Amino acid sequence: MITVFKKDGERLEIEEGATVLDFAFAIHDELGLCAQYAYLNKNTNRVDLSTKLCEGDRVNIISN
Repeated sequence: MITVFKKDGERLEIEEGATVLDFAFAIHDELGLCAQYAYLNKNTNRVDLSTKLCEGDRVNIISN
């Protein structure tokens, strides 16, 4: 398990090797279905939903 954070700082434990899309579904099924891309760690470059997450990442999911 690794610990990652939602954009508001809330902590979430997910399986090691999980992707941004896995993270979105862990939050809520509807978010996973509507997710388009994400920003990691306050970076201004968006990342694909298949990006693997690392320990301590802060994830901001963008959905339609």
